[in-house]
Amino acid sequence: MTTKEISMEEIEEITLGLLDHCKKNDWAGYDPYDALNSNLIKYLPSLNFRLFRLVLTQLLKRSPINIRLLLLVRKTQNPKALALFLIAFLKLEKLGLLEDKELIPLMIQRLIALRSPQELITGRPSRSSVISSPMSSELCPLSSDQASQPSRNQPFESAQDFQLSATSYEP
Repeated sequence: MTTKEISMEEIEEITLGLLDHCKKNDWAGYDPYDALNSNLIKYLPSLNFRLFRLVLTQLLKRSPINIRLLLLVRKTQNPKALALFLIAFLKLEKLGLLEDKELIPLMIQRLIALRSPQELITGRPSRSSVISSPMSSELCPLSSDQASQPSRNQPFESAQDFQLSATSYEP
């Protein structure tokens, strides 16, 4: 079995092609477990019982044919996928391959819009979304005036805040 060498130009072409595809689909896609988002269940409430939902989920996961359109399942934006896009944009920008610089603030805005309801209701993040950085003092030594800034000494309130602080760090 032989392996084909891939040049940097081919990698760049593939990466930019994937970026274009995702942009055309408005950063939305299907999820393996999105059967429960089927509008069919909403329109036919008699189908909304445990066994049917389980069978439908397994059918969509295992089917070699995409039947989501028949079941009225729409593509959706996933917060984790949007965060991964944001990380990819930052890396592409660093490499000089990101032509559309507006994609970074766009992804940040979409992540903000998809915040969990717990944060919107209470104004505080849920316990699972708080990110602390125990090694932050080792990675980013603080001067005496920086130590008084709460943003450097407190846990981050969301993954978005962590990502923003990581990309805008100035020594």
